[in-house]
Amino acid sequence: MTTSNYAELSRLLADPDAAAAALYAAAAAVADEFDRVQLPGDAAQMVHDGLSRAGAAGNADAWLLMARVTARHDGPAASIDAFRLADRAGSLDGAVAWIAAAYHCRSADYAQQANERLQQLYRHRPDDPRLLLLIGYFAQQGYGCQADPGLAMQYFQAAADRGNADAAFELTVHLTRGWGVRADQAASDQWTWRAAELGSARAMANLGGMFAQGRGVAQDPRAALDWYARAAGAGHAKAAYTAGVMCLIGDGGLPVDTAMAQSWFDRARQLGYGVDDELSKTGLHAGRVDQQLYTEHLKAFSLNGFDEPRGVAVDEAANVYVVDQAAEHVVMVSAATGQRTVLPFVGLDQPEGVAVDAAGNVYVTDDGPAVLALNVTSGAQEVLPLNRRCSGGLLTADSAGNVYVPDGLDVVKLPIGTEGRRWDSQRVFSFDGLRNITAVAVDAAGDIYVTDPTENQVLKLDVRTGAQEVLGFTGLDLPDGIAVDSVGTVYVGDLNGVAMLNIQSGGQHALRIDGLSFAKGVAVDAADNVYVADWMNGRVAGSGSGAVWGPGSTAEALRNLGGQGR
Repeated sequence: MTTSNYAELSRLLADPDAAAAALYAAAAAVADEFDRVQLPGDAAQMVHDGLSRAGAAGNADAWLLMARVTARHDGPAASIDAFRLADRAGSLDGAVAWIAAAYHCRSADYAQQANERLQQLYRHRPDDPRLLLLIGYFAQQGYGCQADPGLAMQYFQAAADRGNADAAFELTVHLTRGWGVRADQAASDQWTWRAAELGSARAMANLGGMFAQGRGVAQDPRAALDWYARAAGAGHAKAAYTAGVMCLIGDGGLPVDTAMAQSWFDRARQLGYGVDDELSKTGLHAGRVDQQLYTEHLKAFSLNGFDEPRGVAVDEAANVYVVDQAAEHVVMVSAATGQRTVLPFVGLDQPEGVAVDAAGNVYVTDDGPAVLALNVTSGAQEVLPLNRRCSGGLLTADSAGNVYVPDGLDVVKLPIGTEGRRWDSQRVFSFDGLRNITAVAVDAAGDIYVTDPTENQVLKLDVRTGAQEVLGFTGLDLPDGIAVDSVGTVYVGDLNGVAMLNIQSGGQHALRIDGLSFAKGVAVDAADNVYVADWMNGRVAGSGSGAVWGPGSTAEALRNLGGQGR
């Protein structure tokens, strides 16, 4: 149908002398009707033509609107050129928008130009929090410049002090992960509150998790639901889903409210969350709970008492190896007795990843930077001969004893070689489009899987063909640990827990281990039980069907939605 706005825009387009302001106003009015009125098929082209004519006549707002319409329908990458036209027409908003779009798309074509324009704007507006935030992002990720997490921290601090919610949230990430600053969870929690007050949906969702888990605050399911609801209102899809689950099952003593649960699930769907797939995988449905399936899905175990568990590995006998970074040691937990033994590594400095091979050799990455190997039987320790500076991370070893080390942009494989010539050669596997590989896993075929928290991506490399594939995980937030089981299911730990993706079916769902707070290292044993370094709760948690760590050990069952931390 035609509208008066459509008719007015049509009339103005037919007039070669139409004023730019009138063209812009008419095109904007029609654009505003797209979602409310069934317009003729040529309406989109008319809006484009009207805005183009107005923009060419010097109307910066016309280029801005064109860019925003383009971003909405075709994605941010397609909007960069129109935002740049707005910038050239004198729009500061246009300048900030195209720089931000280039950054968020990680467009290599615009990296240098975006950085130069950003620095130019900053020289004239050093107190603009939007510019401070962007400089922080560029320094954090090394986009168009050298990566410098310490410098990023300074600019995020400056932007947060000026009321920028996104910058305040980035401070929580830096303080939690120790990027450019010593890790300080208490300070991170304080900034989480501040970021939420400033309107950060991610911070609101994190507060929901804090109250749900009793981390840093008294456990309070009602407060958790309230913060998840606020986050959902601010556009956080997973928070809407989580609120729905809480209402559906009556989490923590909340009243069961299926109608409210359905409302939250609808909101999550509107925000793009895969609600129905997630529910079906866990035994939950929008109107009921399949309690038997849900209870089976929640089978879990927990090993408590660590300060900062980072890496986790399991040997063929189901003994568990845990890197406790704060204590700067590696602990082996006996599967038979539950007894803990601190392994005799010497000189560890901020250890992070741990791996074990079939022969019982244990490998650890630290901030030396080095990869250390320990023969548990003899106690002999050696430094693996890397031909480069190791950046640490969560390494792995295959059954033959080959060691795979994440190294920023690459993965280094050290073949075990022969006795007396161990690890005397190495092979480097490079990944396109990644900036910060932090964890690596290898499947039975020798294919390599990596996580990159900078890009929020998980990639698989076919070592025979060299082909790499971005795995179809969605909604990841700082993915770090990774493992692959015997049937090709990939497990990835991130800020929200552990996501599972079956390579064959492509189906993704969450591994339900209640109370997880920033999953770091992930490992899978021979029976496909999953072990997760639950960093903020000081434990290793897991999910599976078998008994672990022996009778009378510290293993314990987790209550449904009431997991034990330390």
